[in-house]
Amino acid sequence: MPSSKELRQLLDLAHGFHLAEPKDAFGRCFAATLGFADFADRHGHAIQLIHWQVTDDEDFCDHWAVLFKDTFVIDLTRVQVDGKSDLLHQVDTYPINYRRPRCYSPDVLLPNFRRLSKSRLAHLPFWFMWDCGVALARHDMCTAFRERKAGQFVVVAAEAAKFAGRSILIGLHYHLVRQPQSHIWHDTLK
Repeated sequence: MPSSKELRQLLDLAHGFHLAEPKDAFGRCFAATLGFADFADRHGHAIQLIHWQVTDDEDFCDHWAVLFKDTFVIDLTRVQVDGKSDLLHQVDTYPINYRRPRCYSPDVLLPNFRRLSKSRLAHLPFWFMWDCGVALARHDMCTAFRERKAGQFVVVAAEAAKFAGRSILIGLHYHLVRQPQSHIWHDTLK
């Protein structure tokens, strides 16, 4: 594992967002990652978000973490992936059903997150998740179009349609059953 000063600083910041127990981490990778990314950004660290599509899993369809130097992942909820509770992992240690890792600048999602965190909500609401999904789809489609990758554009369009359908079902489930969404991290953002 690397031992740079920047990495040590990031890991120190990450401890406030780390969820090492499976029951605490379950379904909270997105909120924890955005909270940490916002905190790291406010402390002057340039980071990337990394997102995997998860297949063959009844509980999860994707996973989020922070990428450091293109090789290492600061994963605040890794325990829900494979039971490992350390914060730092190599990017190639994720299970085979964690597919198509994509990197994003935090700028794609942090403006939405910062508007949301000002509202002092306890959970990530459906509309926020929808806005983030639209921002990601727009970013991926623009990137595929700009790079003239027609095949990738089709894949992204199909993923956007899948996201819309899944979001509608999740929204209905959330509003009918009131399952708790991922908590927003207010106390550590101060």
